Amino acid sequence: MTLPPSPTLLEILHVCLQMRPDEIHQWEAFHGELYDPDKAAALYYLKGGPKFVLHGDDGLPYCVGGFESDGAGVMLSWMAGTPEGWVKYWRRITLASNRVMRALLSSPQIHRIHTNCLASRAAAMVWYERGLGLKQEHVIPDFTPDGDGLALFARERR
Repeated sequence: MTLPPSPTLLEILHVCLQMRPDEIHQWEAFHGELYDPDKAAALYYLKGGPKFVLHGDDGLPYCVGGFESDGAGVMLSWMAGTPEGWVKYWRRITLASNRVMRALLSSPQIHRIHTNCLASRAAAMVWYERGLGLKQEHVIPDFTPDGDGLALFARERR
């Protein structure tokens, strides 16, 4: 199984400079500060665990993502994409994400992958369930100061 390549810092920065508004809002909610693409790129680059980058037909990156350890045998996913990348390449993003998750879950060391998103991100929540096979486990109400909830999703080894 061929996996997407790992991103360079410049590729992550390219995506962070063009990140989708709903992803920026989520980043701000999770970090408690205004979005700074330089800081976001550095934080994503420094995360441990496997990372991947997807390039468009023009050779430019439109999506970066990865998985970091979140306990024994558990990985927490993260992802950032450009608006144009999601519109044009959402199928590629879905296929690549599923390929990486299958590879991780086939490892005897990994038994669970989970992710979080703001409950207001309805399209993301549908994609997690339908596109990635993640199951919604819980919503924490009033997670953000403006009252948005936090939705928790997971996929486990079968």
